[in-house]
Amino acid sequence: MIFLTVVDVLGRYVVNTPVPGAVEVTEILLAAAVFIGLLAASLDGAHIAVSVFTSNLSGSSKNAIRFVTSIISASILLIIAWQIIKVGHRIKYYSGTTPTLEIPLAPIAYGTAILCLLASLVTFPCSLDYRSQNDD
Repeated sequence: MIFLTVVDVLGRYVVNTPVPGAVEVTEILLAAAVFIGLLAASLDGAHIAVSVFTSNLSGSSKNAIRFVTSIISASILLIIAWQIIKVGHRIKYYSGTTPTLEIPLAPIAYGTAILCLLASLVTFPCSLDYRSQNDD
């Protein structure tokens, strides 16, 4: 992605010939990186957490808060996946493609929705782990 962007910028400003479709490919790769990264962070339990309010709580209180936030996170990810699927259906209906390379956009939307759904499904069992822990 970086290499393509550098070549496109150099081509655009040095020889006045940008790489055809470079912006489209970069956008698709960025979407893939974001949603693959979301799934990877969910698998590792590596989401950013701020413990300003929970640092002085007991172990069972912390686990209760982690349980609730994991349930909320899984639910939000599920809603996002559902909304992306709806967008994918609309794109499929009008046969949406990228302007230059004419890459179909519906499969990309469905792919990102699947990755988001998987992140939701991974996040939900984490909440069960927090519920069963007792650090007191």
